[in-house]
Amino acid sequence: MTRADKQGYAMIAGSTLFFGLLFTCVMTYRAGADQVDPDTLCRIGATDPVLKVLIDKTDPWDEKGRQRLATLIRGLKGRLAPFERLSIYILDETGAYSPSPVFDMCSPGRGDQANDLYQNSRRMQKRFEEHFALPLDEALSTLVEPGQAPRSPIFETIQGLRDEKKNERLLIVSDMMQNSEKLSFYGRLSANLPDDAEQYCQLNTPYTAIEVYFLDRQSISVTRKQQ
Repeated sequence: MTRADKQGYAMIAGSTLFFGLLFTCVMTYRAGADQVDPDTLCRIGATDPVLKVLIDKTDPWDEKGRQRLATLIRGLKGRLAPFERLSIYILDETGAYSPSPVFDMCSPGRGDQANDLYQNSRRMQKRFEEHFALPLDEALSTLVEPGQAPRSPIFETIQGLRDEKKNERLLIVSDMMQNSEKLSFYGRLSANLPDDAEQYCQLNTPYTAIEVYFLDRQSISVTRKQQ
């Protein structure tokens, strides 16, 4: 066998190995893609990360505030990893939050997040826009509608949303003016503090990050704090 023959066989063997690995990757991806909940687009049985958003509607905001909130929510589309879950909750005019989110879906991944080896970026972007971005846009009218309530149990809500079994981030849209029977930031603060106030205010949560978009009484500020 000549040296050229040996090189030829080596190239054939290398090509066969490469395409074999590529085929395995494609089959693995397709097998995983089939295990997706058709309603939420979340992978069944997976422990993908979660971004929880809490919108505090206990104080009203103006039209400018509505526009800023809409921009914030739309911007979340570009912050999600493939299959990351977006769950949006409302602290509403009753002064209580619903344990059921008003929006709860996983991002199927944008076109710019496609793996060129086995994913079609155009098809992926189309799926993202039609099955995730569009439902989120349709929910905007409800999400940005202002409200007002006599109570703002913000700390209670944050604690109630936690799930110690999941990898979660929390984004809060609020003026952070706590006002509940247990603790109120209005009036003489020292007179409204319970004996266990320090322990009560500690956010002992399993969130990997907490981000706050502060809003004032009339508009949403661009200022934000992150844990």
